[in-house]
Amino acid sequence: MYELKEIIYYLRKFDLDEKSIKKCYEMIPDPAGKVESQDKLFIECQTQYHINTIGSFIENITRGIEKGYITEAIKKTAREFSYVREIPRIAFYVVVLSKVVK
Repeated sequence: MYELKEIIYYLRKFDLDEKSIKKCYEMIPDPAGKVESQDKLFIECQTQYHINTIGSFIENITRGIEKGYITEAIKKTAREFSYVREIPRIAFYVVVLSKVVK
């Protein structure tokens, strides 16, 4: 799952409007390339290593936003996705970006 229409449909249960989803999605460089193999379709955010890896990616996109703020957004998003067994990578990035970029 990496196309915008799929992400919009998937995130309909979150409190995000389509415009916000699109804005955040467009910030992600090469969404298709981020999920080029089966093992990259989903994301893990259970350990500090995962949080740091995701944080580095988000920091590169947002430039200038405090790392602690990004880390908290990642942890909050992880809690929101806690009921999901396999978390779609691009959808997760979009939700984190929506919390970081207003």
